[in-house]
Amino acid sequence: MEYITDIEVRWELGKEHGSEFFDNENLVISRAGHLWLKSNGTNESELLTQIREWHELDERQGRTMLYNFKTSEPTPINSFTKYKVDSINADSGAILLSEF
Repeated sequence: MEYITDIEVRWELGKEHGSEFFDNENLVISRAGHLWLKSNGTNESELLTQIREWHELDERQGRTMLYNFKTSEPTPINSFTKYKVDSINADSGAILLSEF
């Protein structure tokens, strides 16, 4: 389904942790075993761009960053669950995350 929501991303990498805030993200969000995020519109999602950059860095350094998402609107995202990136579809820009 399509959602326009503010999203706070809390990330952790070993003992390091932090958070980022993204305003008015226009996304398609689905959850059926995995969490699927895709930009919904002509503008690139800042959230998805940031997750792709973090994931590329993780792959180069052989590590796994974990994510927790808190949305301002009701969405299929479980705010108490930690997720990790499983894959990124280069053609559609969609990001598939699994529960950690």
